[in-house]
Amino acid sequence: NWSIGNILEFSKEFIDSEILEELITFFYTARITFNLRNACSICIASHFLQITTLLSACEEFLVKNVSSSNIINFSTLANNFDLKNLKKSCEEYLSLNGEYVGNDEEFLGKNGEDMKKWLETVKHHNGNSKFNEEVFDLITNWTNKDILNRQNYFPIFLKYLQLQKCSLKFLSKNVACDPLVGNSLECSRYLNDAFRK
Repeated sequence: NWSIGNILEFSKEFIDSEILEELITFFYTARITFNLRNACSICIASHFLQITTLLSACEEFLVKNVSSSNIINFSTLANNFDLKNLKKSCEEYLSLNGEYVGNDEEFLGKNGEDMKKWLETVKHHNGNSKFNEEVFDLITNWTNKDILNRQNYFPIFLKYLQLQKCSLKFLSKNVACDPLVGNSLECSRYLNDAFRK
């Protein structure tokens, strides 16, 4: 999307004319207008262009706008670009609002590869037991939304989750009793390892 060589090149897939216009305006006026449509692209561009003030302002905007419909994208962005405040905000939002995220149509409509990328970032979070328990509920909700086409993803997803951080009560009542776990030898091994913590 961006190529860095002797010069920096924009690819058409990465940056549209609106984002480019916003950046040029910022270069001349030091002013920019963030919205939910442009904030992630501006954040990525400011990271690659090493404009720390713009990156910080963009991260601040994103932190204030975390919601159930964008938490997956924001969390992935935070991990990819080491945006600590955004990462923390996403963890806190998920811990408090996991049920809303798990029922959000945009979340439930994510494809398996997007979910896998997000879960790869989750394994780097230092989430507490509540955070990890919410993530477990999210991946079961997502899988159960289309179980015939998604059940093969479940063991892959479960390996990214830090089950050992879940409470023993949650492991016993929720994880051990879930048919997706019980029907998979691989998932049962992950559960047994968590109980041995």
